[in-house]
Amino acid sequence: METRTIALAGREYEVIELPAKANAAWRRKLDGALSPLLDTMQNAGRIKLDNRDDLYALIEQSRELLFRAPEVLTDLLFDYAPGLRQDREQIEAQAYESELLAALMQVLQLAYPFGGLFRMAERLNNGSVKQPAPPISMNSG
Repeated sequence: METRTIALAGREYEVIELPAKANAAWRRKLDGALSPLLDTMQNAGRIKLDNRDDLYALIEQSRELLFRAPEVLTDLLFDYAPGLRQDREQIEAQAYESELLAALMQVLQLAYPFGGLFRMAERLNNGSVKQPAPPISMNSG
């Protein structure tokens, strides 16, 4: 189990990694929250900038997503870290969005714990972690 310390509204909080099933459920919730934005971005490549109607449609699709993004991300933070809920009113009143985003980035490291694998692979690639020795043959032949 991993933990992260986050700072919000002048106070530090400990966020604990969720168990596997809860972590997977939270990642699905994150995917659901981000899917409309990602779909809009994917469709943006098909929009011709010289077509006013398509451009207007893109702006209309993106507007609500972009305007609501900070609130959606804040909700996701509180969903992952229920220990923050007791101070939610104070955090929302006093924390800066930059703090909330930094805290969410810490939560993402807990929700997607593959960073350790990448660091280990990098050390292996650099030779700083010794590879196991090849097995010794007991055959005398």
